[in-house]
Amino acid sequence: MAIDRNITIDFELHERQRRIWNDPARFRVVAAGRRFGKSWLGCAMCFDVALHGGRAWWVAPSYPMSNVGWRGLAQIRAQLPGVGIDLRRGERSFAFPGGGEVRVKSADNPDSLRGEGLDFAVLDECAYMKPEAWTEALRPALSDRKGGALFISTPRGLNWFRDLWLLGQLPEQSEWRSWSFKTVDNPFIDPAEIEAARAILPSRVFRQEYEADFMEDAPGALWKRAWLDAGRVLQAPELKRIVVGVDPSASATGDACGIVVAGKDASGELYVLDDLTLQGSPETWARQVVAAYHKHKADNVIAEANQGGEMVTAVLRQVERNLPVKLVHATRGKATRAEPISAVYEQGRAHHVGDFAALEDELCQWEAGDASPNRLDALVWAATDLLQPAGVLVGKPRQAVTAR
Repeated sequence: MAIDRNITIDFELHERQRRIWNDPARFRVVAAGRRFGKSWLGCAMCFDVALHGGRAWWVAPSYPMSNVGWRGLAQIRAQLPGVGIDLRRGERSFAFPGGGEVRVKSADNPDSLRGEGLDFAVLDECAYMKPEAWTEALRPALSDRKGGALFISTPRGLNWFRDLWLLGQLPEQSEWRSWSFKTVDNPFIDPAEIEAARAILPSRVFRQEYEADFMEDAPGALWKRAWLDAGRVLQAPELKRIVVGVDPSASATGDACGIVVAGKDASGELYVLDDLTLQGSPETWARQVVAAYHKHKADNVIAEANQGGEMVTAVLRQVERNLPVKLVHATRGKATRAEPISAVYEQGRAHHVGDFAALEDELCQWEAGDASPNRLDALVWAATDLLQPAGVLVGKPRQAVTAR
């Protein structure tokens, strides 16, 4: 049975999806939040190519992830009962009467994508895919037919997907075009649902998954997100020493009081355990510091003396009389104090136990000259004490703890 190649199907795309569909660029790159509709758009574009006799591949990072494309393509096929599209489960493909084909593939092994010429390829969640899948397999497969490609993904830091997205922003790259859309840009998603997610998710997770933020590092920042992600762990080992770093606030309406808990293991590796920074009166943050001290069974509290001096010790000891407090004095600029600690991260000797979105944003965004970084300061005081002890101890230190 021959197929009418002039057939037109309404894939029910919303306005922003259709903007991508109608763009003439050969290579289209879409960074979009979850549930924006990028997968449905990719399925529709694959079917359109095959309906007109072309060969299209849907490629996902792994076999399980490719099921997203398989289900979407099968759903479209079910809406076209009179076209005669043959679903071949064993091959994970759809054969069209006019010779067109859509095949679902995975990029676990990029070499498995070699060999066939293509008219179109969708690289789904390609930020989670090895770049060789594109550079060594799919790009050459598009050459003989001068085929096109759609790259769709939520961001994953500053990797090769972001490089492709930037390529699409360059006017001189006429074959490339890129877009960035948030989940809220899908008119079929209830905005209240998005706000509910915002309320419970860490800000870094929300920004990446719902707002398609590449989470760029500031050019002059001392930390890089790649270092944080590389060192991230789910659980700390047995720690030799734990401290609570405090960057005090002098009033309830001023800067937040930075409160960061960190420890070191027997080999001298740094572990960040908690960020309990808050804005409040001296009594409020003092109670938070004491709570952190007990929660993590810390050995000392390390507090900057420049903001209030002995007042800091007095406020803390009003909450707990014998709290061990070591006062430290800032004699150098913030950036100078922070550089040795950022170097520990760069060397792979610092680890965040979980995700501390606000702290990590501050580390990777603060530049010399910006407003005082409360969380960063608290971390630097804690890490400096753990790795290069300094300061004056006030109070009685907790007895050594043999197990955590």
